[in-house]
Amino acid sequence: MMAIAGFAFAASFVATGVSALWSGLQEGYWTSIASMLGTGCSFILLCSIYLTGGGLIAFTAVMAFPPLLATSVLAAWLFSGRHARFRPSMADFEWTCLHSLMRSGGSFLCITLGDVAIVYSANVLIATHFGAAVVPTYSIPYSVFAVIVSIAAAAVQPLWPAYADARVRGDWGWITKTARRSVLRTTLFTAVGALVFVLVAKPALAL
Repeated sequence: MMAIAGFAFAASFVATGVSALWSGLQEGYWTSIASMLGTGCSFILLCSIYLTGGGLIAFTAVMAFPPLLATSVLAAWLFSGRHARFRPSMADFEWTCLHSLMRSGGSFLCITLGDVAIVYSANVLIATHFGAAVVPTYSIPYSVFAVIVSIAAAAVQPLWPAYADARVRGDWGWITKTARRSVLRTTLFTAVGALVFVLVAKPALAL
């Protein structure tokens, strides 16, 4: 189980790079689509594990591998098809660029590490303190709500390159107005989604 979790943790760094490149090309919606597909597959497999009484190792695998597989397919399409000119090559490596990227991207690295720790540690902590049998009680509702979160993220993620462009041009008014509007809309969307899930949770889980 720890080997699976460790592999997923390491692979998540590559996935972050692929996501950033799609966002930089202002096509971040492809990353959101892949994320939603991976989350949906994980949810279907989680339901299967719950019904068949699968163990903690199976649970860890279905939580980790479908999103990684979706990201891998997306990366293969990015570098071999849609934008093959961005395919990584050691001939293009420059230490000066690495230093600049690490300096400006340090805050995003910390955010990513925190996000990964939250996502992959919750189930392990639940299993450690309350037993593996309790994990599906948390993970299945979480996976359902993760669909709503993925849709909300899909709506705001493509705005990051636009924010960067507006910042270079000094258009802080547009940044402020757009950020407020997007936060309000995604908050309302997730709140309505949470309310719907609360109302239908018991009947749905009873199935």
